[in-house]
Amino acid sequence: AFVQALIREGAYNTLAKRDRKIRHLAAARFFEGLETDELAGALAGHYLAAQGYATEGPEADALAAQARVALRGAAERAATLGSHEQAITFLERALAISTDAADRVDLHERALASALQGLVGEVAERHALGALEGRRELADRPAIALATAAYARAIWFLKDDTDRLLEFLLPAWEEFGDLEATPAGVALMLQLSGGYLHGDNEQEVLVWLERLLPVAERLDLLPDTAAGLARLSGVLHRLNRPQQALILLRGTHELAVANNLLDVSRVTRTQLTFLEQFADPAAGLAMAREGLEIA
Repeated sequence: AFVQALIREGAYNTLAKRDRKIRHLAAARFFEGLETDELAGALAGHYLAAQGYATEGPEADALAAQARVALRGAAERAATLGSHEQAITFLERALAISTDAADRVDLHERALASALQGLVGEVAERHALGALEGRRELADRPAIALATAAYARAIWFLKDDTDRLLEFLLPAWEEFGDLEATPAGVALMLQLSGGYLHGDNEQEVLVWLERLLPVAERLDLLPDTAAGLARLSGVLHRLNRPQQALILLRGTHELAVANNLLDVSRVTRTQLTFLEQFADPAAGLAMAREGLEIA
């Protein structure tokens, strides 16, 4: 009788799991039929729950694929709304059911992009490292170099750990220096310039900026060009060349705003609110107020 009870309980649990899976799938397909991204999070949650109740094998794999698509969509929606912490939560749920290296790299890079919007530095570094490890597994050298630059950026994000940054970047440049004339080379040189900037070595910063800016412009890498020009302005100010610094900074800010380069425009606006106090205080105050409104 005890064995029969166990058998009945097992059968009941199997049926209960199947019933729950069917209910979650029905809810997910209902939400899909509404054709709105307002329910992206709920859609992802139902596909993920259905995958959890599925038996191992092709069915579970298919539901995992649907859940990944839904979770990625929910993360995009959250990031668009500025809810980057929620976006990272969705992406980490997708990572938990992802085994393919290319899928994992994509998810880590999306999470890194959200983490770099002011969240905890450890979160940015963890996802940058995950993306770098995935890129090495895929064995694409330029992509590995780009991921290396992204990991370097994450190292000093909210930390300002100059020694660790250069300890990582200098061997990386020895490995990928032959890519100097490529987007990957530009990305690495930009991070190297940042490493020396935080180490108060202005002359070395200038060396790297003068190497990267012509390549970035030739390759039409506008975000890198703008980021390099903004950094150059800061170095000129440190070298007691404030007029050149301010002229360059104003132009770079206009370039960033006109081309929707949000990261650069935020940095240049912040710098301008400080530098304009010596040149045009009213303009600096107006820019600060506008920045506060945007934020």
